[in-house]
Amino acid sequence: MNHCFNAGAHGVPLPLPKAFYVAPGCAGEAELRRFLALCGAELAAAPGADAATVEAVCVRSRALLYMESARRVTEEGFHITAEQPAAGGVRLRIEYAGLAGLWYAASALAFCAAQGRLPASDLRGCPKFENRGFLEGFYGTPWQPEQRRGMLHLLARHGMNCYFYAPKDDPYHRDRWEERYDPASLARLRELIAFAGERQVAFWYCLAPGLDIRYSDPAQFDRLVAKLRQVYDAGARHFGLLLDDIPEELIHQEDVTSYGETLNAHIDLVRRVLAALEATDPANRLIVCPMQYHGRGDEYYIARLGQETPAAAELFWTGPNICSQELRTEDAMRFCLHTRHQPFYWDNYPVNDAEMFHEMHLGPLAGREPDLYRHCRGVAFNGMEYFECSKAPLLTGAAFLWDPEGYDPEAAWLAALEELLGAEGARRFLPFGEQLFTSCLRQQNGPRMMAALEAAQTAHRAGDLGEALRILQQLAAQMDDCRAFLAQSDHPMLAELQKWIKKYNQCCALLHLAIECLQAPGDAALHRTLAEKMEIYNETAAVLTEFGFRAFIDKVLGLN
Repeated sequence: MNHCFNAGAHGVPLPLPKAFYVAPGCAGEAELRRFLALCGAELAAAPGADAATVEAVCVRSRALLYMESARRVTEEGFHITAEQPAAGGVRLRIEYAGLAGLWYAASALAFCAAQGRLPASDLRGCPKFENRGFLEGFYGTPWQPEQRRGMLHLLARHGMNCYFYAPKDDPYHRDRWEERYDPASLARLRELIAFAGERQVAFWYCLAPGLDIRYSDPAQFDRLVAKLRQVYDAGARHFGLLLDDIPEELIHQEDVTSYGETLNAHIDLVRRVLAALEATDPANRLIVCPMQYHGRGDEYYIARLGQETPAAAELFWTGPNICSQELRTEDAMRFCLHTRHQPFYWDNYPVNDAEMFHEMHLGPLAGREPDLYRHCRGVAFNGMEYFECSKAPLLTGAAFLWDPEGYDPEAAWLAALEELLGAEGARRFLPFGEQLFTSCLRQQNGPRMMAALEAAQTAHRAGDLGEALRILQQLAAQMDDCRAFLAQSDHPMLAELQKWIKKYNQCCALLHLAIECLQAPGDAALHRTLAEKMEIYNETAAVLTEFGFRAFIDKVLGLN
């Protein structure tokens, strides 16, 4: 479900036609037409019973412009009212504070039209977090241009308003940071920047020169600025200077002579880059990923960097850890106190690169305190190399950033799966999808499987073998149906999941063997087969199930 209208949605649902007739002469007529079309809504050329008449009005009022709980002014709010005239049909009125608010209203209406209903006659929406985004900042094969556009469109419709272009393995971003883009690459970048802007998403272009830059070399600095200006000319107004995952000590003797320590070089570089960007265009913005990007927030490096970096520059921070299990308000306040900057969270979820590559982080966002928006500049979630699989967790992140107090991780995850796979597909996918929760956020995989195994073991210990078998056979039937769906569906997400699907098929076979062993406790050959197949399962690297499943098989084997 698109969550952009969740806040303030009360009342009886109203039937809604599939098409919209935009009233001529309203203040936002052209923009509303364009936004509805971008969101896939059908536009009608004339009013009628088969089209909802909608008008848009820009209203600069406190109710729409001021986010009371966050104590900030925003142009992202909207208010939709609906009525059913006696003559029939539906009339809609959108009040919006700025183009972003109109975009979110159009996105909500397009979703409602696809569902054939409006959830209430009086809808208000406004996001709690000021900056809500996602990063392409992982190690591995970067997303393809059409994938980036697809992700931008999907997440923009769900309230995301910033995208950070920072793929580690794009040579122009990191290894060959000094080189200007060739004409074809620059044209693709220009197209992507425009695509994001059409959907009210700020495109942040990030550059990572820290592996080999000579901080004291004016010629290298000039080339860095020339690269940023090339991207500025392509339409970017938001820039990132990434100094993460680089040598901690200065590697060039002339830098040691000029700066003494790395921190001094970083402070100077940040100041000069910010000054160059502001000289090019005062509207330009800069965000910095520091060399030390996680911890308490009061350490020497980050405290001095923050205190000596102009307030106009944002600071990325991943929280207490590189991949933080929790992001707490208390930690954000400490960071702010010592750095004099509110943190902008580079949230390393659902990313699964480096040593995590055998995990598939498909589960919902969790562990982020709901009032965090009062004490940070924003949050951007780092996606996975697995583009399709990134969608579900990123959609749950979008739901959290829009309405953190009303966020329900499990409900958001199920809604994301339904949007991606359809209601029936999501239901059948669920037994497998729940086996892909293991991440920095949680260690428990397959909660429903674990509950069934525990119930079966409890029944068996009580001497009720029949009940234990009934529970296990019901579980096996659900898993078999899921396995059939995984084999039959051609959804692109499943192509990325083959490593984990293979292990899930092994898991299903093991469960059937375990049931046979319980039915024939004296069959030594059957038990040997189960033990051999379990050994193969344990040696398969893909992370699936958890200790509870292995413990269950061990108990079955111990019955022989």
